[in-house]
Amino acid sequence: MEWRVRGVAAGTLLLVSFPDVVEAEHRVAGMSAAGRWAAVARAAGGRDPAFLIGGVTSGWGRATLDDFERAGVSGMALQIDATAVDTFLASQPLGPLLLADGRYLPDAEALGALLAEPRIAATSDGAPVIASGTTTMSLPTLTATHSASAVAVPVTDLACPADAVRRLVRATAKPSDGVVSRWINRPISQRISAPLLIHVPGVRPSHVTLMVGAVGVVMVAALLFGGWTGLIVGGVLFQVASVLDGVDGEIARASYRASVAGATLDTRVDVGTNLGYFVGIAVSLTRLYGARQALVGGIVVLFASVGMLLLSWLARRAGQPGSLDVLKHYYRRRFPTGWQRRVTETLVAMTSRDFFAFLFGVVIVAGAGWTVSWLLAGFSTIWLFLILAAIPGLLHGSVPKSAGIETLASAE
Repeated sequence: MEWRVRGVAAGTLLLVSFPDVVEAEHRVAGMSAAGRWAAVARAAGGRDPAFLIGGVTSGWGRATLDDFERAGVSGMALQIDATAVDTFLASQPLGPLLLADGRYLPDAEALGALLAEPRIAATSDGAPVIASGTTTMSLPTLTATHSASAVAVPVTDLACPADAVRRLVRATAKPSDGVVSRWINRPISQRISAPLLIHVPGVRPSHVTLMVGAVGVVMVAALLFGGWTGLIVGGVLFQVASVLDGVDGEIARASYRASVAGATLDTRVDVGTNLGYFVGIAVSLTRLYGARQALVGGIVVLFASVGMLLLSWLARRAGQPGSLDVLKHYYRRRFPTGWQRRVTETLVAMTSRDFFAFLFGVVIVAGAGWTVSWLLAGFSTIWLFLILAAIPGLLHGSVPKSAGIETLASAE
């Protein structure tokens, strides 16, 4: 975003108003309102906000301080009593000021634009939520400021927790989602994430990651010992694991609990679930269809294991041990446009777990389970070839250090 490059947003003082500390510390989707404002201000390229609190009688609670730490606030966020705000403003360097109603949280892009070009903002219904001025103005002057031409900004109403949580969870969708994830997995996972965040305040991403692992264990047991019924149950449970794998990421992003440790645990569980599926499918189809399936299944397990080891090695070299997305980023950077880009996107989609988990689930339920090992062999061969072809470029060039799309070995 342009304002981040110019550093303009950081020159604007953001003053966020709450009627009292209780409202400022009101928790929505596992994070306090004040903590969310601090996180969004940081994402927008601004400085840490100051909080205008009516009748300040105590400091921040422990949970809110933890929120500030996750948001990247340097030190303790400043509380200002409403009666002393004019004195505070007089002590600040001359510059632009935004006074925001803490109830209405804009997204980072909208807030960044307002910080870069301070102006009055309103909700889509016309209710004023942000007033602009300078640090030389008094609070009564700021609060009385109104403009019929105020720009409308998208906001999350933090005073309506259920609606706010659903909006915050919807915002966790990733532009890199494939077709299956975008139209099937993500809508389902978000309908799981939102109720968890609303009704289970202490839920953590790791709780869901462990749930995915438990589903994976049941899936493997069904494939190994369940016969025809187990093959169907295992195929369905692999798709269930793929859907649930999106929930931990959504909870992490909505509650600002993403971490290297969490990403590493998520990746390890996903790798274990994938390998368990490959082994279970090989054993199940061998018992049901004969020895030829064992040979094909063995190739799948070998190619997948080698590919995952290579990607883990490349991820460690990139300094991102919790993410195995270096292959996708390499090819997207190498082929940013044209038909090569279209081919890259197709291959990424074909080797993403959300795609093949759904496809194989449908194939198995339709009664054509014997084809799964052959399809997996084709996908794993293409995937391993792409890894081997990319290694020289990755080792001799700069390895991209970002995360996003899921491949055979990575998380959602």
